[in-house]
Amino acid sequence: MFADMTLQELNALAERQRRQIEEQEKSLQMKQKKLTILNQQQQQNNSASDDRLRKLRERAIEQENRLKHFRMTGDQECCSL
Repeated sequence: MFADMTLQELNALAERQRRQIEEQEKSLQMKQKKLTILNQQQQQNNSASDDRLRKLRERAIEQENRLKHFRMTGDQECCSL
C-alpha cells in the first residue's frame, strides 16, 4: 500500500494522522477534566451526606435520651401516686 504512494501522499497521510492524534488528545484532556470535576463533586456530596447522617444520629440519640428520661420520670410519677 505505502509503496505505491508518493512522498506528497505520505506527507498528507502523516498530517491527517497527526491531526487525529491531536484531536484525540484534546478529547482525552477534556474527559479527564470532567472526571476530575465529577470526583470533586462526589467528594463534596459525600462530605455533606456524612454531615447530615452525623446530625441525624445525634438527634436520634438525643430523642432516645429524652424518651428514656420521660419514661423514667413517668414511671416514678405513676408509682408515687
